Amino acid sequence: MILQKLSAMGHMTINVDAMTVKTWIEGLQDMSPEMLKNGLKKAMEFTGYMTLPAFRELCRFQPEDFGIPNVRQAFDLIYKTQFGKAGDLGHPVVYHAMRECGVWDLKNLGEQEAYRKFEYHYDAMSKRYMAGEKLDIPVVQAIPEKVERERTPQEMEELKKRNIEAMEKLKELFK
Repeated sequence: MILQKLSAMGHMTINVDAMTVKTWIEGLQDMSPEMLKNGLKKAMEFTGYMTLPAFRELCRFQPEDFGIPNVRQAFDLIYKTQFGKAGDLGHPVVYHAMRECGVWDLKNLGEQEAYRKFEYHYDAMSKRYMAGEKLDIPVVQAIPEKVERERTPQEMEELKKRNIEAMEKLKELFK
């Protein structure tokens, strides 16, 4: 089926012998149906004659297949958003790589060293995400400006007592 589709796209000759079919079947055994679909989708843009190693490479999921920006874009975005404070980091992989790297290190290491450290964590987080691990960005709840609550009678008495004492001290100052 895959060889027929590739042939229809013009990547292979239609006359495929039994040995070629056997080689391709064995060569694609370890690929999941999702990976094979990914390879066929990418084969539409492929130019040239399709080989088994070339098709296997097309089947492999790449970060861009998941909307993950490249590491340089992610690194620059972190600085642009002031380490996630001034805006959205765009993708959970960017947030988790920044967190794993450590904001203090990103701010205080030289750019080259910070980039190397970020790149390591970014690669690890990208692989985890592409393997299906769910990486959520935590939602930070805003603190209300003013919290209203009822005061107990004891608190009211204590507040009243302190206010009276403060007024007495003020009277003493203006005598």
